[in-house]
Amino acid sequence: MAKSISTEVRGQELTLYGRKAVYWHETKTLILADTHWGKAEVFQQAGIPIPSTILESDLDELTEIVEESGATRILVLGDLIHSPKGLAPSVEQTIENWRLRCSVPIVSIRGNHDPKLSVFPEHWNISWVNEPYIEGPFCFRHEPSSSEGLYTWCGHIHPVLNIGRPRMRLPCFWLSPSLGVLPSFGIFTGGYAVS
Repeated sequence: MAKSISTEVRGQELTLYGRKAVYWHETKTLILADTHWGKAEVFQQAGIPIPSTILESDLDELTEIVEESGATRILVLGDLIHSPKGLAPSVEQTIENWRLRCSVPIVSIRGNHDPKLSVFPEHWNISWVNEPYIEGPFCFRHEPSSSEGLYTWCGHIHPVLNIGRPRMRLPCFWLSPSLGVLPSFGIFTGGYAVS
């Protein structure tokens, strides 16, 4: 089974990874959506026992894809953070340790979960932008919305396919001629069934 699929969109070479990210070859950019850092900690604060290792697993996966693809930049299509409450000291320390291993610049579009005034330590090399973020033939957003003359990439929906018996819910890319919706990158994010 293929771990990735190469395709061309608007004259740009892209690799769609089964690991829920897109690599844009011409700009050496790894594109992903809906990481929801700190979500497990928000649930823990509400008394729901969720493992604290979720963020570490997501960051290890992200590091592997960055190394495999050769990406020199990461673009997050919103919901980098789940909630300000989730930025517990343990989460900040996990991110700090990860940035020492994986220091490629991160550009994050503000999503509906991202705190409006998020400021991270400068050496984390994470910058925030508002949508729409336009580069080349693409418009990048958090929530789906068409952009005249551009191909739009977004997140927010967390698309999944329901297949088989017993039923399996599998994250998927949901693509149309003018819009591409990425699956949520975070493993603890749920999903919306699409067809």
